[in-house]
Amino acid sequence: MGDSCVEAKLSDTTSARSGYLASAKDEGSMKFSVPFTNYDFYAYLVSGLAVLVAWDWALGTAELLRADIPWPKVLVIGVLAYVLGEIIASLSGFVIENLSSHLFRHPKDELWADENQKKKYKIRWFGRYYQPLTNRVRAIIDSKLGRSFPEFGEMSIGDRYECVYAIVRRDSDTAARLEESRNQYALARNISMAALLNIPVFAIAYLDIEKRGDAELLFGLSLLIFGGMWLRFMKFYSTFYAQAFRAYLADGADSNRKQTSAGLVET
Repeated sequence: MGDSCVEAKLSDTTSARSGYLASAKDEGSMKFSVPFTNYDFYAYLVSGLAVLVAWDWALGTAELLRADIPWPKVLVIGVLAYVLGEIIASLSGFVIENLSSHLFRHPKDELWADENQKKKYKIRWFGRYYQPLTNRVRAIIDSKLGRSFPEFGEMSIGDRYECVYAIVRRDSDTAARLEESRNQYALARNISMAALLNIPVFAIAYLDIEKRGDAELLFGLSLLIFGGMWLRFMKFYSTFYAQAFRAYLADGADSNRKQTSAGLVET
């Protein structure tokens, strides 16, 4: 891919950082920017805590299930859960995301597949965002990219997406929607990974006769959470990629409307 997309991406990153710092500066009470979001709390802390509690129960200590845990200990548990959540996030990216992309076509490839070709796996649970773009829509996107980037003829599907993503993120509303979709699919992916890690823990706990009933229930619940959150991950994952292409189309439509309106005003 040529330098044009790289320059667009660098410009997009700089603009996003400048906008974030400007918004932080506008907050009179803020002396510095805090880089944490709701995603950091839910995706890291909750998934890490879920695994900690499961292991604590399986080992027979059940310290984390007590109601009278002292505050210093609560703080230590929170830090441990957050760190563990970071590790789970790395594992989930490697296991859940990569495995899903190998079992099924990556959303970028699926969106760009010929609409007349048979899909690798016919699963409709992922929603309409996992359906291929029509041939006409792909032709419009290619036409727009060809006018913007001289290197268009050498672009792969990944290159197309990188260019489209860098362009549409310049709009703050679109950038916010994309970030929300990214957070949603990452949250679902991490919780799915946490449930997957808990499945063997409860399977081992099942060997203990005293815990057998609870372990059986928790094993089934973990299996259900893993499958359900994996499906949610696939939905939000495909939505994230589809939104970028559709925002690129909408941007072109808005530009055409503005040009038409300007021409009518001049006449």
